[in-house]
Amino acid sequence: MLTENDVINAVCKYLQSQGYSKISSKNTRQQGVDIEAISPDGSKFYIEAKGETSSNPNSNRFGKPFDSRQALDHVAKATYKALKMNESKESTAKVGIALPLETSHQKLINSIKHTLKDLEISIFWVDKNLKVICE
Repeated sequence: MLTENDVINAVCKYLQSQGYSKISSKNTRQQGVDIEAISPDGSKFYIEAKGETSSNPNSNRFGKPFDSRQALDHVAKATYKALKMNESKESTAKVGIALPLETSHQKLINSIKHTLKDLEISIFWVDKNLKVICE
């Protein structure tokens, strides 16, 4: 089960391997943009991340997968934050959403994939082995 922190760490490593620099990230106990980085072409990249289980070991949800209702809440909040970042960003900045590669999140993203693409919001999928796939 991937926590939000697992997703953030995997995407940061992926970005570094792709030549991104000045990568900074927040953990689940911090507020703000989850991942910020500078792309090889010099533009900024802002990414909102979500996990598939609670990051809090004291939570009743820790180690248990989120149900479809909770996945919808995650996708809705991540999409809203991406839209908000898109609205307030510099014209050359990019935005994205990072999610665990699992059925509930995939179904939800697939239903809005074309709109996200039209809005130039990238999707980063993180699989169980922490491999990142960027759409």
